[in-house]
Amino acid sequence: MSQLLLACMFGCFVCPQPGLDAATSYQKHIRVTNERILEVLQYACARSPTFRGLLSSIVDADRIVYIDEGSCHHQAFSSCLQVASGVPFLFIRVDARATRLSVVRQLAHELQHAAEIAVQHIEVSTATIDALYRRIGYASCAGGGACYETRAGQDVEARVRREADGPAPTPHLNPLQFGSWHLDLQRSSLADCAPARAQRIDRDRGHGLMSTVIDAVDCAGIAHRDAFVFKIDGRAYPIASPGRRSARTIALTPVDELTVMFVVKGDGIVRQCGRRHISGDGAVLTIETSTEHESGRAQRTTEVWTRTS
Repeated sequence: MSQLLLACMFGCFVCPQPGLDAATSYQKHIRVTNERILEVLQYACARSPTFRGLLSSIVDADRIVYIDEGSCHHQAFSSCLQVASGVPFLFIRVDARATRLSVVRQLAHELQHAAEIAVQHIEVSTATIDALYRRIGYASCAGGGACYETRAGQDVEARVRREADGPAPTPHLNPLQFGSWHLDLQRSSLADCAPARAQRIDRDRGHGLMSTVIDAVDCAGIAHRDAFVFKIDGRAYPIASPGRRSARTIALTPVDELTVMFVVKGDGIVRQCGRRHISGDGAVLTIETSTEHESGRAQRTTEVWTRTS
Protein backbone atom coordinates (compact mmCIF):
# COMPACT_ATOMS: atom_id res chain seq x y z
CA MET A 1 0.00 0.00 0.00
CA SER A 2 1.37 3.42 -0.89
CA GLN A 3 0.94 6.56 1.19
CA LEU A 4 2.22 9.95 0.10
CA LEU A 5 3.23 11.58 3.38
CA LEU A 6 6.57 11.80 5.14
CA ALA A 7 8.00 14.38 7.52
CA CYS A 8 11.60 13.22 8.08
CA MET A 9 14.30 11.00 6.64
CA PHE A 10 15.52 7.78 8.20
CA GLY A 11 19.05 7.44 9.61
CA CYS A 12 22.18 6.04 8.04
CA PHE A 13 22.02 2.57 6.57
CA VAL A 14 23.71 -0.26 8.45
CA CYS A 15 26.35 -1.36 6.00
CA PRO A 16 27.81 1.21 3.60
CA GLN A 17 29.88 -0.38 0.88
CA PRO A 18 33.14 1.01 -0.49
CA GLY A 19 33.71 1.27 -4.22
CA LEU A 20 30.68 -0.63 -5.50
CA ASP A 21 29.09 0.20 -8.83
CA ALA A 22 25.37 0.25 -9.55
CA ALA A 23 25.48 -3.02 -11.46
CA THR A 24 26.60 -5.10 -8.47
CA SER A 25 25.57 -3.19 -5.36
CA TYR A 26 22.10 -3.51 -3.88
CA GLN A 27 23.20 -1.91 -0.64
CA LYS A 28 24.23 1.32 -2.34
CA HIS A 29 20.60 1.84 -3.35
CA ILE A 30 18.62 -0.19 -0.79
CA ARG A 31 19.53 1.36 2.57
CA VAL A 32 18.49 -0.47 5.72
CA THR A 33 18.70 0.68 9.32
CA ASN A 34 17.22 -2.39 10.99
CA GLU A 35 19.09 -5.69 11.43
CA ARG A 36 15.93 -7.81 11.27
CA ILE A 37 14.96 -6.21 7.96
CA LEU A 38 18.48 -6.72 6.63
CA GLU A 39 18.33 -10.43 7.50
CA VAL A 40 14.94 -10.89 5.82
CA LEU A 41 16.04 -8.92 2.76
CA GLN A 42 19.05 -11.21 2.35
CA TYR A 43 16.85 -14.28 2.87
CA ALA A 44 14.43 -13.14 0.15
CA CYS A 45 17.27 -12.14 -2.17
CA ALA A 46 18.87 -15.58 -1.89
CA ARG A 47 15.62 -17.50 -2.53
CA SER A 48 13.52 -15.39 -4.89
CA PRO A 49 14.50 -14.45 -8.47
CA THR A 50 11.51 -12.11 -8.54
CA PHE A 51 12.80 -10.29 -5.47
CA ARG A 52 16.26 -9.93 -6.97
CA GLY A 53 14.63 -8.54 -10.09
CA LEU A 54 12.91 -5.84 -8.03
CA LEU A 55 16.22 -4.78 -6.52
CA SER A 56 17.89 -4.75 -9.94
CA SER A 57 15.13 -2.52 -11.34
CA ILE A 58 15.71 0.03 -8.60
CA VAL A 59 19.50 -0.15 -9.03
CA ASP A 60 19.25 0.22 -12.81
CA ALA A 61 17.05 3.29 -12.38
CA ASP A 62 19.60 4.71 -9.91
CA ARG A 63 17.00 5.33 -7.22
CA ILE A 64 17.71 5.21 -3.47
CA VAL A 65 15.20 3.54 -1.16
CA TYR A 66 15.38 3.74 2.64
CA ILE A 67 13.74 0.87 4.54
CA ASP A 68 13.01 1.00 8.26
CA GLU A 69 10.65 -0.36 10.87
CA GLY A 70 7.71 1.88 11.67
CA SER A 71 3.99 2.41 11.53
CA CYS A 72 2.08 3.82 8.60
CA HIS A 73 -0.21 6.83 8.65
CA HIS A 74 -3.19 4.52 8.13
CA GLN A 75 -2.92 1.92 10.88
CA ALA A 76 -4.82 -0.66 8.79
CA PHE A 77 -1.63 -1.15 6.73
CA SER A 78 1.34 -3.09 8.11
CA SER A 79 3.66 -1.59 5.48
CA CYS A 80 3.73 1.39 3.18
CA LEU A 81 5.82 3.38 0.71
CA GLN A 82 6.04 7.10 1.41
CA VAL A 83 7.47 10.14 -0.38
CA ALA A 84 8.15 13.74 0.52
CA SER A 85 8.04 16.62 -1.94
CA GLY A 86 11.50 17.92 -2.77
CA VAL A 87 13.24 14.76 -1.46
CA PRO A 88 14.46 12.45 -4.26
CA PHE A 89 14.50 9.31 -2.09
CA LEU A 90 11.75 6.77 -1.51
CA PHE A 91 10.91 5.52 1.99
CA ILE A 92 9.45 2.18 3.02
CA ARG A 93 8.14 1.29 6.46
CA VAL A 94 7.45 -2.31 7.46
CA ASP A 95 6.42 -4.24 10.55
CA ALA A 96 9.80 -5.86 11.18
CA ARG A 97 8.53 -7.82 14.19
CA ALA A 98 6.16 -9.95 12.13
CA THR A 99 7.05 -13.47 10.97
CA ARG A 100 9.81 -13.80 8.38
CA LEU A 101 7.42 -14.60 5.53
CA SER A 102 5.22 -11.68 6.51
CA VAL A 103 8.20 -9.31 6.34
CA VAL A 104 9.19 -10.86 2.99
CA ARG A 105 5.69 -10.13 1.67
CA GLN A 106 5.77 -6.56 2.96
CA LEU A 107 9.18 -5.89 1.42
CA ALA A 108 8.21 -7.41 -1.93
CA HIS A 109 4.99 -5.43 -2.07
CA GLU A 110 6.54 -2.05 -1.25
CA LEU A 111 9.65 -2.62 -3.36
CA GLN A 112 7.34 -3.32 -6.31
CA HIS A 113 5.83 0.13 -5.75
CA ALA A 114 9.32 1.60 -5.47
CA ALA A 115 10.22 -0.05 -8.80
CA GLU A 116 7.02 1.31 -10.38
CA ILE A 117 8.12 4.81 -9.43
CA ALA A 118 11.82 4.28 -10.19
CA VAL A 119 11.34 3.21 -13.80
CA GLN A 120 9.30 6.36 -14.55
CA HIS A 121 12.34 8.62 -13.98
CA ILE A 122 10.07 11.36 -12.65
CA GLU A 123 10.68 13.98 -10.00
CA VAL A 124 9.48 12.67 -6.66
CA SER A 125 6.69 14.76 -5.14
CA THR A 126 3.29 14.05 -3.68
CA ALA A 127 1.71 15.56 -6.79
CA THR A 128 3.67 13.51 -9.36
CA ILE A 129 3.28 10.24 -7.43
CA ASP A 130 -0.42 10.89 -6.89
CA ALA A 131 -0.82 11.42 -10.65
CA LEU A 132 1.15 8.25 -11.42
CA TYR A 133 -0.99 6.04 -9.21
CA ARG A 134 -4.21 7.56 -10.42
CA ARG A 135 -3.06 6.32 -13.83
CA ILE A 136 -1.61 2.87 -12.99
CA GLY A 137 -3.45 1.97 -9.77
CA TYR A 138 -6.56 2.54 -7.74
CA ALA A 139 -7.46 4.13 -4.38
CA SER A 140 -7.12 1.73 -1.46
CA CYS A 141 -8.06 3.80 1.61
CA ALA A 142 -11.54 3.50 3.01
CA GLY A 143 -13.07 6.96 3.21
CA GLY A 144 -10.54 8.52 0.83
CA GLY A 145 -6.98 9.60 1.37
CA ALA A 146 -3.74 9.46 -0.61
CA CYS A 147 -3.42 5.67 -0.58
CA TYR A 148 -3.06 3.60 -3.72
CA GLU A 149 -2.67 0.00 -4.77
CA THR A 150 -1.73 -1.79 -7.99
CA ARG A 151 -2.44 -5.29 -9.26
CA ALA A 152 1.29 -5.71 -9.86
CA GLY A 153 1.98 -5.05 -6.17
CA GLN A 154 -0.37 -7.83 -5.14
CA ASP A 155 0.90 -10.23 -7.82
CA VAL A 156 4.59 -9.69 -6.97
CA GLU A 157 3.89 -10.09 -3.25
CA ALA A 158 2.26 -13.47 -3.88
CA ARG A 159 4.98 -14.63 -6.27
CA VAL A 160 7.85 -13.69 -3.95
CA ARG A 161 6.11 -15.36 -1.03
CA ARG A 162 5.84 -18.63 -2.99
CA GLU A 163 9.49 -18.48 -4.04
CA ALA A 164 10.74 -17.59 -0.56
CA ASP A 165 8.64 -20.28 1.11
CA GLY A 166 9.87 -23.06 -1.18
CA PRO A 167 12.91 -25.26 -0.71
CA ALA A 168 16.21 -23.40 -0.73
CA PRO A 169 17.81 -23.56 -4.18
CA THR A 170 21.20 -25.20 -4.54
CA PRO A 171 23.43 -22.36 -5.70
CA HIS A 172 25.54 -22.74 -8.80
CA LEU A 173 29.15 -22.46 -7.66
CA ASN A 174 31.47 -21.18 -10.32
CA PRO A 175 34.73 -23.21 -10.27
CA LEU A 176 36.66 -19.92 -10.26
CA GLN A 177 35.57 -19.45 -6.64
CA PHE A 178 37.73 -22.37 -5.49
CA GLY A 179 41.48 -22.39 -4.96
CA SER A 180 44.32 -21.10 -2.82
CA TRP A 181 45.03 -17.40 -2.45
CA HIS A 182 47.76 -15.15 -1.09
CA LEU A 183 47.01 -11.70 0.33
CA ASP A 184 48.71 -9.03 -1.78
CA LEU A 185 49.58 -6.43 0.86
CA GLN A 186 50.85 -3.88 -1.67
CA ARG A 187 47.54 -3.78 -3.53
CA SER A 188 45.34 -3.96 -0.43
CA SER A 189 44.02 -1.12 1.72
CA LEU A 190 43.87 -2.41 5.28
CA ALA A 191 43.46 -1.28 8.88
CA ASP A 192 46.26 0.25 10.94
CA CYS A 193 47.48 -3.13 12.19
CA ALA A 194 47.66 -4.87 8.81
CA PRO A 195 48.58 -8.58 8.82
CA ALA A 196 52.18 -9.45 8.13
CA ARG A 197 50.97 -12.22 5.82
CA ALA A 198 47.81 -14.19 5.08
CA GLN A 199 46.57 -17.03 2.92
CA ARG A 200 43.20 -18.63 2.32
CA ILE A 201 41.81 -21.80 0.79
CA ASP A 202 38.29 -22.04 -0.68
CA ARG A 203 37.07 -25.56 -1.48
CA ASP A 204 34.00 -27.16 -3.02
CA ARG A 205 32.39 -29.53 -0.52
CA GLY A 206 29.60 -30.69 -2.84
CA HIS A 207 25.83 -30.20 -2.71
CA GLY A 208 26.23 -26.41 -2.81
CA LEU A 209 28.55 -26.32 0.18
CA MET A 210 31.85 -24.42 0.30
CA SER A 211 34.55 -24.24 2.95
CA THR A 212 36.95 -21.41 3.65
CA VAL A 213 40.07 -21.46 5.83
CA ILE A 214 41.99 -18.21 6.38
CA ASP A 215 45.38 -18.22 8.14
CA ALA A 216 46.99 -14.89 9.02
CA VAL A 217 49.78 -13.50 11.14
CA ASP A 218 48.93 -10.05 12.50
CA CYS A 219 51.23 -7.05 12.95
CA ALA A 220 52.16 -8.26 16.45
CA GLY A 221 53.26 -11.67 15.10
CA ILE A 222 50.23 -13.55 16.48
CA ALA A 223 48.74 -16.27 14.27
CA HIS A 224 44.96 -16.39 13.67
CA ARG A 225 42.71 -18.84 11.86
CA ASP A 226 39.11 -18.45 10.67
CA ALA A 227 37.28 -21.45 9.20
CA PHE A 228 33.67 -21.88 8.09
CA VAL A 229 31.53 -24.18 5.96
CA PHE A 230 28.60 -22.49 4.24
CA LYS A 231 26.18 -22.10 1.37
CA ILE A 232 25.62 -18.87 -0.50
CA ASP A 233 21.97 -18.73 0.53
CA GLY A 234 21.59 -15.79 2.91
CA ARG A 235 21.63 -17.97 6.02
CA ALA A 236 24.05 -17.49 8.91
CA TYR A 237 26.84 -20.06 9.37
CA PRO A 238 29.25 -20.23 12.33
CA ILE A 239 32.86 -19.10 12.01
CA ALA A 240 35.35 -21.21 13.95
CA SER A 241 38.18 -19.05 15.35
CA PRO A 242 40.34 -20.76 18.00
CA GLY A 243 41.08 -18.43 20.89
CA ARG A 244 38.33 -15.94 20.07
CA ARG A 245 35.75 -15.50 22.81
CA SER A 246 32.85 -14.00 20.87
CA ALA A 247 30.63 -16.22 18.70
CA ARG A 248 30.59 -15.12 15.07
CA THR A 249 28.52 -16.04 12.02
CA ILE A 250 28.68 -15.19 8.33
CA ALA A 251 25.81 -14.98 5.83
CA LEU A 252 26.43 -14.71 2.09
CA THR A 253 23.95 -13.67 -0.60
CA PRO A 254 24.56 -14.07 -4.36
CA VAL A 255 24.73 -11.12 -6.72
CA ASP A 256 26.06 -13.05 -9.72
CA GLU A 257 28.31 -16.08 -10.33
CA LEU A 258 31.43 -14.14 -9.35
CA THR A 259 30.08 -11.75 -6.70
CA VAL A 260 28.48 -12.24 -3.29
CA MET A 261 27.49 -9.85 -0.51
CA PHE A 262 28.21 -10.88 3.07
CA VAL A 263 27.33 -9.93 6.64
CA VAL A 264 29.39 -10.99 9.67
CA LYS A 265 27.80 -10.94 13.12
CA GLY A 266 29.48 -11.13 16.50
CA ASP A 267 27.30 -12.16 19.44
CA GLY A 268 24.24 -11.55 17.26
CA ILE A 269 25.19 -7.97 16.27
CA VAL A 270 26.27 -6.92 12.77
CA ARG A 271 30.02 -6.24 12.90
CA GLN A 272 31.05 -6.28 9.24
CA CYS A 273 29.53 -6.37 5.80
CA GLY A 274 30.71 -6.04 2.25
CA ARG A 275 31.21 -7.92 -0.97
CA ARG A 276 33.52 -10.57 -2.37
CA HIS A 277 34.26 -10.50 -6.13
CA ILE A 278 36.42 -12.72 -8.33
CA SER A 279 37.85 -11.34 -11.56
CA GLY A 280 36.65 -12.83 -14.84
CA ASP A 281 39.91 -14.70 -15.35
CA GLY A 282 39.82 -16.06 -11.80
CA ALA A 283 43.24 -14.63 -10.95
CA VAL A 284 42.21 -12.04 -8.36
CA LEU A 285 39.79 -12.16 -5.42
CA THR A 286 38.79 -8.75 -4.04
CA ILE A 287 37.02 -8.41 -0.69
CA GLU A 288 35.64 -4.99 0.28
CA THR A 289 34.57 -4.73 3.91
CA SER A 290 32.95 -2.13 6.13
CA THR A 291 33.50 -2.64 9.87
CA GLU A 292 31.51 -0.68 12.44
CA HIS A 293 33.43 0.26 15.58
CA GLU A 294 32.00 1.03 19.01
CA SER A 295 32.37 4.74 18.27
CA GLY A 296 29.91 4.30 15.41
CA ARG A 297 32.56 5.07 12.81
CA ALA A 298 32.73 2.70 9.85
CA GLN A 299 36.22 1.57 8.81
CA ARG A 300 36.53 0.41 5.21
CA THR A 301 39.15 -1.98 3.95
CA THR A 302 39.98 -3.69 0.67
CA GLU A 303 41.74 -7.04 0.51
CA VAL A 304 43.28 -8.13 -2.79
CA TRP A 305 44.06 -11.85 -2.95
CA THR A 306 46.03 -13.41 -5.83
CA ARG A 307 45.56 -17.03 -6.85
CA THR A 308 48.36 -19.45 -6.05
CA SER A 309 46.61 -22.62 -7.25
